[in-house]
Amino acid sequence: MVSDINGEGSSPGREDGDPTEMTAAREADSSAAGAAEAQALLPPPQTLPPAQGLDSQQFAQLGSAGSPPAWPSAATPDGGSGPGYPSQPSNPWMPIPETAPVAPSWSSHVPSGWPPAGGVVEIGPTAAVLPGPMPGMKWAGIGIRLAAVIIDTVLIFVIFVVGTGVADAVGYTASGPDAGYSAPAATILWIAAGICLAYMPVCWRLFRGTPGQRAVRLRVVRAQDGETLTVKAIAIRYLIWCLCIWTVIIGIVVAIVAAGDPEKRAWPDTASDSVVVKLG
Repeated sequence: MVSDINGEGSSPGREDGDPTEMTAAREADSSAAGAAEAQALLPPPQTLPPAQGLDSQQFAQLGSAGSPPAWPSAATPDGGSGPGYPSQPSNPWMPIPETAPVAPSWSSHVPSGWPPAGGVVEIGPTAAVLPGPMPGMKWAGIGIRLAAVIIDTVLIFVIFVVGTGVADAVGYTASGPDAGYSAPAATILWIAAGICLAYMPVCWRLFRGTPGQRAVRLRVVRAQDGETLTVKAIAIRYLIWCLCIWTVIIGIVVAIVAAGDPEKRAWPDTASDSVVVKLG
């Protein structure tokens, strides 16, 4: 009876019903069949083992809340290993510098922006001598330096002659064999002599060259960086320069030695750590 109601009784109703309802019914039957087939392919469910409790001794071994007592610590920041870890090998290709890199410093005769002392630069298998410390400058030769000395000597002589003439014009204390300069005249002579003596060092300090040197485009500078000479260096240079000028033989020897030097440095130059260059 139930079969007649659910099966045979319902079949005529489906066939005679609305086509849309029939399509939906077929799709529902198809989905149900697919789900049943997928369920049949799954493995049978497994039951979990019963939970096991910890006795008081096992619980005590875990320690208090937080990390267990024997938990290994993390590696140290410097690449080493903490407790519980084996030692970590260091990387030989990337060493950690102990200090910050230091910029290379110039030697005593390697000015900033200038070539090494002697003006020698390796070019392939041979060495070439540079004409100067930097572009636009050349090492001053002995000939042009001698020309500057002649010009300065003339200027110093003129200063002395003018001072003497002014002192003569001021007058003497008396006439005859006992005549002498008056106090004003003597002062003028001392001023003229002081100008002649300070002519060289003052010009080196203030202008990096005397009027004679600047007339031929020469400059007297420090060998390290091409800057103005210090007072100490000027004093050393001037004393040795006077010795070379007043002693003709020493001056000749110094000139010969300087002519063979790559930087044309004479004894006053090397003693005061200076160099004479020509502009242009």
